[in-house]
Amino acid sequence: MRLRLRWLRRRRKTGVLLHWTMRTGYRAVTLKWSIVSVELGGTTLGSLGSPQFCDSRFIGLPPGSHDLGLRVIRGRRSRGTYCEQTVDLAPGDIFLALCEPVQPDVFYRKSPVEDTWQLRLVTSDEGAGVSAHDVKD
Repeated sequence: MRLRLRWLRRRRKTGVLLHWTMRTGYRAVTLKWSIVSVELGGTTLGSLGSPQFCDSRFIGLPPGSHDLGLRVIRGRRSRGTYCEQTVDLAPGDIFLALCEPVQPDVFYRKSPVEDTWQLRLVTSDEGAGVSAHDVKD
């Protein structure tokens, strides 16, 4: 994800970089899958949901203020979670939304007890390194 963020910053892209970490075993696919998505005004901008990969997706947005919805949907009739975050993007800013969803009944590594979101705003005026300002943890 660092390489992708660096690539986006060099090209002065503005938007949201959505990333998720799924705790799956190396040999078996779990049926406790989750879909992580970003919404704007009730419309899904992008989602991630493959149970086999840790993945990231960039969603381009115009500069300005955006009320983003961050949603986790679970399979097998489990409930998901939803939270909202207002983000003010300047040209070249990237909002990082990193999610680690809950996976009940996994025995190979401990899953968090609730969906964990790490939200950060990487501004365009920062140096060449990848540093970030905390928006919400």
